[in-house]
Amino acid sequence: RPPISRVARLGDPYPAVAVAVAHDLGSTASAALATLIEARVRLAGYGSVQARPHHLGFELHSLVGSPEAAAQFVATCTRALSTPVPARGPAIEAARAATQALRAHAWTGPAESRVSACSGELGLRPGGSTPEGAPTVATLEQWRRAVYSTRAVAFSALGPDPILEAATEALRATQQ
Repeated sequence: RPPISRVARLGDPYPAVAVAVAHDLGSTASAALATLIEARVRLAGYGSVQARPHHLGFELHSLVGSPEAAAQFVATCTRALSTPVPARGPAIEAARAATQALRAHAWTGPAESRVSACSGELGLRPGGSTPEGAPTVATLEQWRRAVYSTRAVAFSALGPDPILEAATEALRATQQ
């Protein structure tokens, strides 16, 4: 199972749960996967989930109002990461749109590209492209499989003890 970091904050009015995914597949994979997983988590009822892709992976986080919501978020993220990519659907189109939007984040030269690779900033290398219609479903599935491992995924929970316990127990109950 992936690890979980727990930060106890008694009386915290805004408990939250997050998942982080690390990889070396680059910005295009990060943008596509973050959008795909975020869409799956939103469709499961977490309208407040927020994704942050970067060159080295992505994070998703959401405020949770109860221990049950914390547990459900962990289970939902695990399911979203473990479910194969379907041939079509709104999440696929959103992932493709996210990769196309990367064109606005193209680095102007090799030096800028190297700095961004070091800092993890999202963007395309000079001359990098996201071909029309990319990524394919097969590519998305290949990326999803690559990141769905205990070495690439970690969870965190912040809030009072019942939130932390619920998130931890939900992670223990998952099969990976």
